[in-house]
Amino acid sequence: MAGNRQKAILQGSVVLECNMLHADVSVWLRNSKKITHDERHVQRLEHMFGKKVRMLYLEIVNVTKNDEGLYMCVGYRNGIMANKTIDLKTGLFDLIDIH
Repeated sequence: MAGNRQKAILQGSVVLECNMLHADVSVWLRNSKKITHDERHVQRLEHMFGKKVRMLYLEIVNVTKNDEGLYMCVGYRNGIMANKTIDLKTGLFDLIDIH
């Protein structure tokens, strides 16, 4: 994940990305609870470089204020855990009028 903070536009979509090297299992957590795949929380996993690297994506569709929180990408291998955390905030971006 790039950076520790991200801002999502309310009623828009946001994609969180995480890459892991040599992980056997990976999962997304929000405020320490596992995120289940549903119509608003779309998870995707891609293997790269001969399955050495896992790219884990979480797309949140129709973002609401309730989606704010700490998101953690967690990976395991041989009982060892690694993680990356992002603090997701929501809001409206100001429109800039360019002439």
